[in-house]
Amino acid sequence: MKDRQLFYQPNICTGCKQCMMACSLLSGGTCGVEDSLIRVLVHPEFGFAQVIVSDQCQYTDCQGGCVSICSLNVLKLAKASEWSRLIQDETWEPVPVFHNERF
Repeated sequence: MKDRQLFYQPNICTGCKQCMMACSLLSGGTCGVEDSLIRVLVHPEFGFAQVIVSDQCQYTDCQGGCVSICSLNVLKLAKASEWSRLIQDETWEPVPVFHNERF
């Protein structure tokens, strides 16, 4: 189990995908979706954004680059001691984790 988990604020996230590009640059050295371990899915009709992260991400190699690039501060890399507080806060949700070599 990871000692840190990614949380986000779904009602504020615009789906800009800056986090995807930062992850791609930091993990693969390119600015492309293929190297990103985080994804932002945007509903085509309603525009709602859903952030998901690969189980391959350990948040260590990049030191949370996806969090630091987010201009709206909707991402938070939380330590285990913060999880219960964030889950109780209606504005934060844990980012779902997907199992896949590459999304």
